[in-house]
Amino acid sequence: MRAPDQQDQLDSPPATATPLRVLLVEDSEDDAVLLARYFERAGYQPSVRRVETADEMQHALSEPAHWDVVLADFNLPSFSAHAALHLLKRMGQDVPFIVMSGEVRSTQPTTPAMKSVSAASRSSSRVSWTSERAWTTRV
Repeated sequence: MRAPDQQDQLDSPPATATPLRVLLVEDSEDDAVLLARYFERAGYQPSVRRVETADEMQHALSEPAHWDVVLADFNLPSFSAHAALHLLKRMGQDVPFIVMSGEVRSTQPTTPAMKSVSAASRSSSRVSWTSERAWTTRV
């Protein structure tokens, strides 16, 4: 199979998309829409539920729906990835948890904030970091 040579081929989702249920801890509706488009272009059929607070996240985790992944913005006005991870663990959910941030400015791979989330997840290898700078690591 060869790579698509036209831009519209890159932008259109595959004919058969894989369902993906995403619990998104994010305060920006625009970012949620962009993320859903990204998943569609990558071959997924995303069902994204955006939450901004601990109460909203707890409610979403209490529903019978199974989440495939939790994506969490690191910095929110009234919530954080660290608090979201603690809530996920407290509720006994075994769901991959990915921390996203466009604000990682450190040139070192591990900032104190990342260490705090990493320490909270020591019993799990299912926590990842990603940023706009395309830096990713598994904790």
